[in-house]
Amino acid sequence: MESLELSVVEFFSGIGGMRYALESVPNVCIKKCISYEISHLCNSVYQYNFHNNNGSVEQEIRTKSIDKISCSELAKIKADVWLMSPPCQPYTRRNTSSKRDLSDPRTAALINLINILKELDPLPRTVLLENVVGFEESQSYKLWTDALISRGYTVESIVLSPTAFGTPQ
Repeated sequence: MESLELSVVEFFSGIGGMRYALESVPNVCIKKCISYEISHLCNSVYQYNFHNNNGSVEQEIRTKSIDKISCSELAKIKADVWLMSPPCQPYTRRNTSSKRDLSDPRTAALINLINILKELDPLPRTVLLENVVGFEESQSYKLWTDALISRGYTVESIVLSPTAFGTPQ
């Protein structure tokens, strides 16, 4: 079977968990990966985690707030795949404050990506967003899925529990 070569953008990249998962998929080869993360510490760990790719992956780590990314910046990348794991605090059931969902400033980056997605050309072939139970009931989720559907994507939501995979939470 032929390898599927992908250009990937990983938003809210943290230390690279989403990229690591994608790299573990058989017959998938990441040829280019641009990661966005505002934390210098996370970016240092990300660099350590993916430093030994023998030059097989064109890699760029951008220490930049995602709410400052422009549509033209992402259009130039021409990514096949968007991976993202936006902050979960606005959606978690444990958040009992008044700063939930769109009233939480941490949603600004996701809202920016939603607005970009509405205008972006070319579009990524696949978009994968990971978050907590509760996100699927949020206004952010509605805006996100509406933007995806308006651009021709099929949306599938799946709730997974780490314990189902033998991983503690």
